[in-house]
Amino acid sequence: ESTSGRQGAGEPVPLARALSSSPKAVDAYLRAIAALRSADATEAAGLLDQALAVDPSFVMAAAQRARLELASGDFDRARDIAERAHPKTGTQHPALAADVIEAVRLVARDDAAGALSKADAMITGAPHLVWGRVLRALALGLAGRGKEAVNEWNLVVAAEPDDVAHRVWLGRALMATGDFKAAAEALGRARVVWPSNLILYTLQAESYARIREIEAARGVVIAMKDYMLRHDLTAS
Repeated sequence: ESTSGRQGAGEPVPLARALSSSPKAVDAYLRAIAALRSADATEAAGLLDQALAVDPSFVMAAAQRARLELASGDFDRARDIAERAHPKTGTQHPALAADVIEAVRLVARDDAAGALSKADAMITGAPHLVWGRVLRALALGLAGRGKEAVNEWNLVVAAEPDDVAHRVWLGRALMATGDFKAAAEALGRARVVWPSNLILYTLQAESYARIREIEAARGVVIAMKDYMLRHDLTAS
């Protein structure tokens, strides 16, 4: 049963092992996926960094790490991670790995058409993996097709409800469609489990402000300031 289980954005455990020859890197990666499933994105990011430090060619780790940077709003960092990732030759699934990282690169470059084409091909070729849906949802958002993006993110969240990055993007997609009440709720749920992602406070406060819930918006801003003070982030 363990050889057919799914991890993270849909990739099975054997795929993780096939794409890195380092047991230490695979262990860190799988622990990162477990952290994501427990909605601990901060711990997951650190573990993915460990995996990539051991094996810089571990593209599935790079794709997951870049995805977290995208959810944090740091497209430059996501682009840098994606551009430096290259699959090892001789691995069992190089084509799938190459497709995933290339689609992430296209999203990070704001190439909506290219990313959508790649994502659709991934869905057709590997419909059991969630990665294609994740990348299709991101591409639809980039293309300004907000309602379609919301529908796609709802499918992704239903498939992997504990992955907080999916909820971040659902919130962003809802904002793009003007559904600020639902966006504030989705972003609030994400913020509770990912408090170090400061952009979530900003987006949630903006969502509340757009529907004139000023006290709620103020409360989110105060919560962000409190978090920054507790973690000595004010100087940065």
